[in-house]
Amino acid sequence: MALPHLPHRLLLRHLARRARARVAAALRQRRDAGRVLRLVSRPSRQCGRGGGALGAPLGGAGEAPARAEAPLVSVPRLADLVTLARPRQWTKNAVVFAAVVFAGRLGDARALGLAALTGLAFCLASSAAYAFNDVCDRADDRTHPSKRTRPVAAGRVGAGAALGAALVLAAGALALSGALAAPARAVLGCFLALNLLYSLGLKRVAILDVMAIAFGFVLRVEAGIEAIAAPESAWIVLCMFFVALFLGCGKRRAELADLPAAAPGARRPVLGAYSLGFLDALLALSATTAIVCYALYAVSVQANETFLLTVLPVVFGITRYLMLVLVQARGQDPDDLVTRDPALVAAIVAWAALCVAVLYGGLRLVPAARG
Repeated sequence: MALPHLPHRLLLRHLARRARARVAAALRQRRDAGRVLRLVSRPSRQCGRGGGALGAPLGGAGEAPARAEAPLVSVPRLADLVTLARPRQWTKNAVVFAAVVFAGRLGDARALGLAALTGLAFCLASSAAYAFNDVCDRADDRTHPSKRTRPVAAGRVGAGAALGAALVLAAGALALSGALAAPARAVLGCFLALNLLYSLGLKRVAILDVMAIAFGFVLRVEAGIEAIAAPESAWIVLCMFFVALFLGCGKRRAELADLPAAAPGARRPVLGAYSLGFLDALLALSATTAIVCYALYAVSVQANETFLLTVLPVVFGITRYLMLVLVQARGQDPDDLVTRDPALVAAIVAWAALCVAVLYGGLRLVPAARG
């Protein structure tokens, strides 16, 4: 606003006073607005801690963290319950058929039926173990880059529903085992008890964690033997133990090798007790012992000397897997590795074909030893 009748100095002073007044008014307005925002935001945070409906700031921007932390559903979907059971892991229970194969009873319908029933019971028992373990690990799994999508960790299946599913699966396994011999039922009960102990604490004890996993495979093989009352060989049982120990150590090594690139939540608590050098030594020890035990089984138990040829694909398969773990840093998913690596699949097929040809086809490429 021009004031021509005033001197220039007075005009400038007048304009400066007006400018200062406007700035002071703007500052007071900003300060008052800040007070209002603080009064609004404080109750929102307090309600948010209590989980009330008014906990989120205006506009719903604060709802996302609560849903990401523990999304809940009242009734689990069937697809999530199936995922909880992990049917893809049921292939591990195929080892119950080892007794049928090596006893030469593949043509025995009753033996095959009992072995299939045993395998189904162990599928339900292992699914019960997976569900219970997911409940125990749900807090750690939520920070894991891949395990956080599991039904319990993601909140799609509540802890109570998962425990209920585990109880139902375990009861189903025990019910199926009622048709088996008493020793086979006892072995299944030991399997459930072992997995319970594993979830409650054994998995956090170095060496015992992988030994518990390996002993679980021994129990599967033993249940198959008891189910059909097949002749028992200590060498094949020991071979199964050391093969499973080998696979477990390979998985631990792959997880430990991936730690530098993984998020902090991806680390198993027990991995802090291991080192790559120690796991490499365990891998070499278990691989060598497994090969020796299988060779001793082939020499001392099987009457047909041609069965010795089955040692060749066994040696190739174990050393191939060892190379994949040590050279290519693979092994976190043994099931995926065994079924997807062409060389390993070829070794398994060659081993199975030789076993069938020798045990059931009477193949003799090595002359019988003279007494």
